[in-house]
Amino acid sequence: MSDSIAILSPAKVNLYLEVLRKREDGYHDIETVFQEITLADEIFLEKISSGIEIVSENPDIPRGPSNLAFSAAQAFFEASKIKKGVRIRIQKNIPVAAGLGGGSSNAAWTLQGLERLFQMRLPPEKSFQIAQSLGADVPFFLTGGTALGRGIGDILEEVKGVKPFSLVLVNPRFKVPTPEVYGKLNLTLTQGAGDLKIVLGALKEGRLGDLASNLLNRLEDVVLKKFPPLVSMKEMLRRAGAVGSLLSGSGPTLFGLAPSQTSACEIRKIIQSEFPECWTCVCETRVGR
Repeated sequence: MSDSIAILSPAKVNLYLEVLRKREDGYHDIETVFQEITLADEIFLEKISSGIEIVSENPDIPRGPSNLAFSAAQAFFEASKIKKGVRIRIQKNIPVAAGLGGGSSNAAWTLQGLERLFQMRLPPEKSFQIAQSLGADVPFFLTGGTALGRGIGDILEEVKGVKPFSLVLVNPRFKVPTPEVYGKLNLTLTQGAGDLKIVLGALKEGRLGDLASNLLNRLEDVVLKKFPPLVSMKEMLRRAGAVGSLLSGSGPTLFGLAPSQTSACEIRKIIQSEFPECWTCVCETRVGR
């Protein structure tokens, strides 16, 4: 039995995100299409005699309980009754606080990785319960691929038979506070023009044009109004050749749909020349595990 393992912790984008209502608990009910992508952090788990240590070269990574991977490890040891510890080394490739689910993915994959490292499989319902307690996006990363999310995003339905495609990601290297975005959302306005059924059908049939014309993020208008540079970046994605573009989650990362990986690389070059201060990436969708 190995004393350490290495795992990949993929990011996600939201191809569709409608906010339906504010709940009494302060959260919002949503309807979303989660799409896992090939951009991923690298996590190295190593057994130690006791305690939980977070190690990373990225200064933005919390080292204590505010790190979701730390909390996932705490919950694992509590549920499994294992009297050991773990060192969690995180190589961050996913921008922090970017709307790409990096922290949530780290939590889910730490939980799954610890099950492998200690050869202790928790009951699936317990793993889901832990994931649910850690954050709204964490349960999705237990299964990944493509999923329809409801509730606060934790009621999941797998979407099968999805055709993969290429994406260009653009992050302006500033952070957007998620609570503030939801706080400024006006739910009395007319709902967006995206059609969820068309999105799901287009994903399964590889109709990139139909997918692009039905992309929806109810939070996008709020974020673009507060951060005008994102408007220029979104427009440049389209002018550079992206079939469609959208803000992922509460942002600030934008993504563009590309007809091919070759065209995605060309789009990225144009974005880099126009916005050299931005972080950019070409990736693919992960359509199953």
